[in-house]
Amino acid sequence: ERVRARFGGLMHSAAYFGVLAISVIYLLAGPELGWRGMFFVGGLPALAVFLIRRSTPEPERWQEETSGRQERSFWQPVVEVLSPPYRARTVGNLLLLVVCVIGLWAGSTYVPTAITALSQEAGYSHAATVRLASLSSMTVAAFTILGCFAVPRLAARMGRRGALASLFALMIVGIVGAYGWAYPHHSIALLFTFLPLLGLGGASFAVFTIWLPEQYPTRMRATAFAFTTTFSRWVAAGGTFLIGYGIHATGSLTLPLTLTAAVFVIGMLLVRLAPETRSTTLPT
Repeated sequence: ERVRARFGGLMHSAAYFGVLAISVIYLLAGPELGWRGMFFVGGLPALAVFLIRRSTPEPERWQEETSGRQERSFWQPVVEVLSPPYRARTVGNLLLLVVCVIGLWAGSTYVPTAITALSQEAGYSHAATVRLASLSSMTVAAFTILGCFAVPRLAARMGRRGALASLFALMIVGIVGAYGWAYPHHSIALLFTFLPLLGLGGASFAVFTIWLPEQYPTRMRATAFAFTTTFSRWVAAGGTFLIGYGIHATGSLTLPLTLTAAVFVIGMLLVRLAPETRSTTLPT
């Protein structure tokens, strides 16, 4: 318990170490591998599942609940997270995660697309365009890793709500700067100056790695975590379709992606939907 929050932030950074690694591979051998080769490389980490299953011990608290799990139905934890007194916080966490996912897909995922478009407009070669796109992804991933390292301290000092709201604010500035200012001015250098903010703001997911477990008891903790982090992606997919439609309708990334900053403004207003759990231990 003493180091849980700190290592939660470190653990979440692993996803972005993966983004950083694949960006390096794309930088060094992207044109040679092609999309099929990159797709194959991206699937290799799935083999780690076998190592994890064999080497990672189950938590003691989970083992202590063995008899209770056998007496409950498979769906009972799902029913519990959607019933009082946990329903309100589950819905709140779900909405906050929808904000995070839309921000990830809009703010970070479109960065290589924006860089590629600007590079092609500037007349760069295909190889140079690939390098710049890779460097943009690497920059965002590197700063997200730094953000994940900083989240535990930020959450301890400002609280879980304050930390999340601060990262949402960084995303607002980064999105407006990158897509509302740099991109329409056709400036690759200016766009790169806002990528660190998008990266740091993208560490908002690490807040939930610490925060969600603190809101639910052992018997439903994994279910609540899986439900909110997974179902939020289904909900946010609708926003992604709207962004795609907006890009198609306007013929530019500028307006649709800049408007996603409004989602984070709403998110800053919604942080009180989930309880503040700073200085608390995991509920049993």
